[in-house]
Amino acid sequence: MKYTIPEGLKAIGAKKIFIMLGMNDIGCYGVDGSLESMKTMTSKIEEKCPDADIYVESVTPMLENMQLTGLNNRTIAEFDEKVKAVCAQRGYKYMDVASAVDDGNGNLVYSYCGDPTAMGLHFSDAGCDQWVEYLKCHVNDAQ
Repeated sequence: MKYTIPEGLKAIGAKKIFIMLGMNDIGCYGVDGSLESMKTMTSKIEEKCPDADIYVESVTPMLENMQLTGLNNRTIAEFDEKVKAVCAQRGYKYMDVASAVDDGNGNLVYSYCGDPTAMGLHFSDAGCDQWVEYLKCHVNDAQ
């Protein structure tokens, strides 16, 4: 049987739902188009799982030397700020994962990148470890 994401979450009785949306969409549909997609998906999830806590994770940065015209650290940061505002408005919990993998200048830490000569945005094992550690340490104080 096939389920949509919201239907699947309802079927398993999810109580905490972690979502990271936007990286692929930003390059194709821009910041605002991606934000609308995120709002649509979270609304559908909220409708199917009204008692679940929804945690929305920020999109993580790219390597400094891999910036694209439509998808780059500036557009990612702009999207994340807008997502944070939507979370505050809708009562979702915002998880600033980007802060855990940022090199201090808005770029992905090089050692956290698993494809530094290709796309410059997918995580290495070290990057995944940092991401998971951030979630474990911040899930209870997400706002």
